[in-house]
Amino acid sequence: MSSQSLYNADDDDNNQDQTTKLKSAIERFSCHIPLCIARYLEDHLFDDNAAQESRLDSVNSSASFGAGWVNVHASSPVRRNSLYSSICSANSQRSNSVLSSITFSDDLGNCPLPMPNANSYHRSALLLVDISGFTRLSNLLDLESLSNAINTYFELLITQVEMFGGDVLKFAGDAFFAEWRDEDNDDDDLEEAVCMAASCGWSMTQKYSGYAVPGLSSEVALLDVHCGIGVGELATLHVGDNTSRREFLFLGDPIDQVSAAEALAENGQVAASPDAIAFLKEICTFSGSISPPAGPQVITSLDESYFEPFESEPCRFTYFSQNTITSINHQMSLYVHQAARNIDDVQGKSHNWNRIADAEIRRVYTIFVKPQLTPRITGNKSDDHDLFMLLNEIMVVTLKVISRFKGHLRQFIVDDKGVVLIATFGQRGATFPNLITEKGLPATIAIHDALKINLNVNSHIGATFGKAYCGVVGGSHRHEFAVLGSSVNLAARLMCSKDNPGILVDDAIRMMASSRFDFLLHPPVTAKGYSKPVPIFEPQSSIERQWNKVTNFVGREAELKKLVCLSERFFQGDDQKKAQMVFLQAHSGLGKSSLAMEAMNKIRRLGRKYGEEVEIQKTICKDGEEHVPFCVASQIILQLLHDHVSIDGYGIDSTLMEDVEDDLSAYTENSERERLKGLCAKLGYPVGVSDLLCEKWLGVTPLSKPNDHPGNQMTPEYMMNLIVEMFLYCTKDHYFVLLAIDDVHWMDSLSWKVIEQLLNRGKNLLIVCISRPIAVSNEAIDREFLTSLLNADAENPQFTEINLSPFTKNNVRNLIALSFECQSNCIDDEVCDYLYEQTGGMPYFAQEVIGNMIRNDLFELKDDGTVCWRSESSVAVKKALYANVNDLFLHRLDRFKSEARTLLQVCAVLGFEFSLLELLSVQSRVQRKRTKVQKIHDVLQKACLERILMETCRGGRSSSEKGLATNIKISKSQKQDNELIEERSYRFSHAIWRNCVLGTMLRERKRDLHRLIATIMEKNGFDDVADIRSSMKLFGHLRESGQLMKATRIGYKIGKYLSSDLLHRQSIDFCLGVFEMWKDTSENAENDELVEGINLDLLNSITPEDLECFAKIHINIARYYSNLGDAVSGSTFYKKCELILKMSSAANDLKDRTVFFTLYSGYFAIVQSGGAVVNADEKNFLQIDLARSFVEQARIHGDPVHLARALAMESLSLAGLGKFDEAISAQKQLEGVYCAERLSDGIIREYSTDRAAQNYGYSVLWYEILGRCEDAQNQIDFVLEELIHMMPPKNVHNSIMILYPILTVLKEKGMARKAESIFLTHIYDCFYKYFSGDSTTFFKPIYTSLKLLFQLAGDMQEQEKDQQLLKKDHYSEIEDWVLSDWVGAEDKIRNIPLCAMGRDIHCIIAEICWYLIIFRRNIFLNDVRTQELFKKGLAQATKSVDYTQRSPGFEYSWRLSVSILQKYKHDAFEL
Repeated sequence: MSSQSLYNADDDDNNQDQTTKLKSAIERFSCHIPLCIARYLEDHLFDDNAAQESRLDSVNSSASFGAGWVNVHASSPVRRNSLYSSICSANSQRSNSVLSSITFSDDLGNCPLPMPNANSYHRSALLLVDISGFTRLSNLLDLESLSNAINTYFELLITQVEMFGGDVLKFAGDAFFAEWRDEDNDDDDLEEAVCMAASCGWSMTQKYSGYAVPGLSSEVALLDVHCGIGVGELATLHVGDNTSRREFLFLGDPIDQVSAAEALAENGQVAASPDAIAFLKEICTFSGSISPPAGPQVITSLDESYFEPFESEPCRFTYFSQNTITSINHQMSLYVHQAARNIDDVQGKSHNWNRIADAEIRRVYTIFVKPQLTPRITGNKSDDHDLFMLLNEIMVVTLKVISRFKGHLRQFIVDDKGVVLIATFGQRGATFPNLITEKGLPATIAIHDALKINLNVNSHIGATFGKAYCGVVGGSHRHEFAVLGSSVNLAARLMCSKDNPGILVDDAIRMMASSRFDFLLHPPVTAKGYSKPVPIFEPQSSIERQWNKVTNFVGREAELKKLVCLSERFFQGDDQKKAQMVFLQAHSGLGKSSLAMEAMNKIRRLGRKYGEEVEIQKTICKDGEEHVPFCVASQIILQLLHDHVSIDGYGIDSTLMEDVEDDLSAYTENSERERLKGLCAKLGYPVGVSDLLCEKWLGVTPLSKPNDHPGNQMTPEYMMNLIVEMFLYCTKDHYFVLLAIDDVHWMDSLSWKVIEQLLNRGKNLLIVCISRPIAVSNEAIDREFLTSLLNADAENPQFTEINLSPFTKNNVRNLIALSFECQSNCIDDEVCDYLYEQTGGMPYFAQEVIGNMIRNDLFELKDDGTVCWRSESSVAVKKALYANVNDLFLHRLDRFKSEARTLLQVCAVLGFEFSLLELLSVQSRVQRKRTKVQKIHDVLQKACLERILMETCRGGRSSSEKGLATNIKISKSQKQDNELIEERSYRFSHAIWRNCVLGTMLRERKRDLHRLIATIMEKNGFDDVADIRSSMKLFGHLRESGQLMKATRIGYKIGKYLSSDLLHRQSIDFCLGVFEMWKDTSENAENDELVEGINLDLLNSITPEDLECFAKIHINIARYYSNLGDAVSGSTFYKKCELILKMSSAANDLKDRTVFFTLYSGYFAIVQSGGAVVNADEKNFLQIDLARSFVEQARIHGDPVHLARALAMESLSLAGLGKFDEAISAQKQLEGVYCAERLSDGIIREYSTDRAAQNYGYSVLWYEILGRCEDAQNQIDFVLEELIHMMPPKNVHNSIMILYPILTVLKEKGMARKAESIFLTHIYDCFYKYFSGDSTTFFKPIYTSLKLLFQLAGDMQEQEKDQQLLKKDHYSEIEDWVLSDWVGAEDKIRNIPLCAMGRDIHCIIAEICWYLIIFRRNIFLNDVRTQELFKKGLAQATKSVDYTQRSPGFEYSWRLSVSILQKYKHDAFEL
């Protein structure tokens, strides 16, 4: 090829600068690629038409293979000089190359150049050079010394390759491949190439074996080398894309040859394959040491060679045109690691200086991926092309995943390990917050899944995290960017492990990712650079871990088809479909979860078929958490936050990772908080909502204290809406979403509400609920919701029910066949019949029995391929072990020693899931001695191997940080004795196993263990209900231990905790469960006399303190019902409480009588509001009776707090009978006792609001009724000037109860504006200051009505005073509101109390309508709308009179009602 100029003589300065930069880039890039690629890019030009056509193709298209390349020919490999020097030595003659006429885009990174030809076959001699000693050096030297040592040694070796005319094809860690190519297919040339490779290897080993590193003694560290030689046909291809990354691959038999030869050679030796020896013998004379080649043999040692080497002649590189420079610069960059592309060239410095400056020791996440395929070339162009296409698709798919997670592809290589891809995180440009949990490990799992889903290629992956040398390795003119270190070696070791189930990771990854992922422990491995065996783990998300993997799936064809067809409907057509729900029901052991997992795998492939991405979210409900609010929903949100919400400006450089390793949990929590905060902001929720969500439901420490911001209490409805909006927002970009929830029979009621809302609001969403059959009758499910689903449109149902039955005999036959990897017709009928009969067609049982029988060698394979019973006599005895499934499980348990079985019993009592710390604490007390961790750990590991237990979490953050509190703490002395106690969590692999273990225990034994666990938990403070999950677990242990009163007390606290978050329904459900345990005990009592379902003898046996707690639970349930508006149920529980106190002998011994006060007060309030089912006479009598009993008990007790409340109640009772004089007398007694400063806080603490202060407001009405207006005014002044300012402003319910009667009187006295101001200041504005807009309080529904009444009355009073008409533009909006159907609707619960307070809701609406009518008539409007206002106002006034005439205590309200009704009637008469 003729010399070519670099650029035109008339290039301007800018072009010269650009050319200088290109030359510099080419110089750097050319050192990172084999010489054959550089030659290829120089010699293989492509025509413009082909290039233009290539631009039309996708960068990932396989059509780009070989498109547009002409004159396929490659120059012989020659000694490499710097490409920069070659270019600079070119003459200035202008080239007439084809490339001169091609125009490239400005952004070459986006120029879709064609891929080089993949179908290049040639014969080569291949040399594998393996270096030892690097790992030890990395632990001895600093960065600069290490970089010098590595690269100095590589420089020496690569110089030898260049001197002997070889080409370094690829680096592989601390080894590299060099090639001597036979381009002309000439045997003589190939013989010469083999001889050159052998000579090069001998020269290397002779000169550089036992190389002493400067600054280190040879006794401390040496670098050494050994080589392997092979020969034969190689295929080379280029894989990747045209924009981001390419790799050069070579594959063929010589790779296997050199690998086998290198494995034989020791340090200082060169070994050759039989084929290579055969070629060498043609041109070299061998000594007698070389025998006829039956396998690889050593051909040189340190001081001896068995053939005669010869010298080589150095060669020179040819030159490039400017256009060639431009294209080669871009194409070369594609073969270079991203981190190396960005290394700036430092002018005037040596290459060695640059390598040192750019090298780093970083903590790197390394991924080794081995797709499971055999990369054999056959010589058949069609078959080989399919292989080449698959290799390119593997590259493209892997690149896509790595790019999505913003990692780096280090290398794609075919070697003795097979096809291997290496990716990294943590290098320059790939450092992130939570590097492992959010980038590295998710990317690892995604690569594994993508290869399987997209290409149906299984893969084995090893991943590690640790210190590594990151930088250039090699000589000055040939090197690559590499990552070296013991952790990198370990990743390769894990990838190649014969026990690799798909993905294996090291302990460092497990420790840092345990907050989000669970890990299954595998047997440790030995690895280079590690002094002890290294523990390894299989990662899964916590949800994946609990769902288990699908193995040996057979049957369920109809059910599987139904699930897939339901999903396929969402992909058909362009319109979005309504969400659908599937209820998958079956008894335990029938394979519900396996069916769901198999369906999800098929649905993923279905999405690929339609070219759409499928989003699958899985979660599982846990036993014991069915009363934890939003428990399942919060799990889903946490997973969505990790998967779909990103945060900016928040990171950790991997070079600093070592310094913050111990504080990674803080970074993880910070990211969760930041994600949640950002998501709430995007959805438009106010500041502080994310903090409340963190604190209450997600188990994450909030960014600020929730009390520091307004709206510090979210209603269940508010929370539910927030979760639903989060889910819909995070999944909005997915075409189809599948939400699968297992064990929904344990799902809490509020999570059911979330599912209901998702079903109503979601689009292209399929919700799969997996459950035991009892779930449909579960009280947690809204019955109206379920009924609406069952009665949905038959043509377009929104609900599908799938019920699983046991396997058929053919299903069992197929399951056996799958275990033996044979056809089902090969299974003997006797075997099939026996297994079907013994297992009843239960898939889980069948798998267990088959596995055990295989392990016991009960089957044999006949010559005809039939699987049948062994003919030995012992088989019958062994078969008897499996007479039933329970015997099988007991037989498995009997393999454990007595001490180990005892330990498993403790595990079963602890629960379905438990932690190692819990087990240690309990076991040490069971054995009454300190327990060694290792001994317990060995038993647990054996149980895991037996598939009785599964290890779900090991190391990482503490459970409390994850919101899953560790329920038992271990003492300091135990920690010292057990040395290192690492956090580990376990669960039973199946509920059947736990039930089997529990079934072996005596009832008293179980009770004793429950009692012991409860005692330990109580000592650790879990009876304080700081963590709802742990407290519920304590409640369960107390209940099962028979300590019913202790359980009742903790149940009372849990109920109050739930109610404090406005979860009244959930509190009721839990408290009712407390009573159920008492009823269960009563059923077994000898005395059958019951008091509200509780045995009388049992009730009389409890202490006064226990009776008080029992009564308080009844009272709280009554309160919670009242808060939900169910006064009838509330009244029922007040009656039950009164009866229990009356019948129990312990009531007389109560020292604290306050339980009576809360009973009488609450019951009185319900009776007063009309909630009790009694007639008017009974109501009056009951009120008086309750009041007098209350005053009597209060005087006995002597506490002014309760006496003040009792007197207030007495005065209200008298007023309810119309005895207003007596009511005022009682009020005077109250005023003699009550002092707001001393008593108000106590009254509020006991009765929620200050009932005594509220009586001051009521008394204003009584004074007005009696005509004592001056006394009424004095009372008003006292309340407004003093009393109201002593009340807590946040308690707006208390404020409205005090002020409402006064506001009514002020409005009637012509002071509506003053009433409006008081209402806004003390009630309306305070509510929205302290609570969110979605929060509620009992009288909130009348806020708008009151506000408008005072506003309109004020306008009317000002109009009458000033004798002028007021024109209000906003009256039309008020008219629209008041004419709405729901305004003035029946609301008895609130209306009756309002009648006693001076004005009922119907009167308010009637007055609003009246004012609007007057204003319209003032401007001469008497149209249809006026008539509508009149009609509604008249109806409301009529209703008001009907309400207010029901009781003499409603006198003031009745007067107002009659007054407004008379106005309407008078107006109607005039009209």
